Amino acid sequence: MLPVTAMLSEEILSKVRHTDYWEMPYEEWGVDTWDSFYSEKYSNESKESKRKSRSTLAVELEVLIKHLKPGTKECLKALALSRKLVSIF
Repeated sequence: MLPVTAMLSEEILSKVRHTDYWEMPYEEWGVDTWDSFYSEKYSNESKESKRKSRSTLAVELEVLIKHLKPGTKECLKALALSRKLVSIF
């Protein structure tokens, strides 16, 4: 049996900084899953880590939105997350 492949192309993954997060299926992307991922990866960060996590997510989403094909499920998910993030800040 072949391993599950990334939902995003290698070209797109090469443009983001946290490929290990974006390799999961887009249905699992979310602010909460990102925060969990970020806190696990950077567990020694200060109390500012949530704000830093969200700022990093915003940058990652900008990159995805810029490089994903418009109208794809992944792009629509990235746009929705970006809007949700703006409403949280």
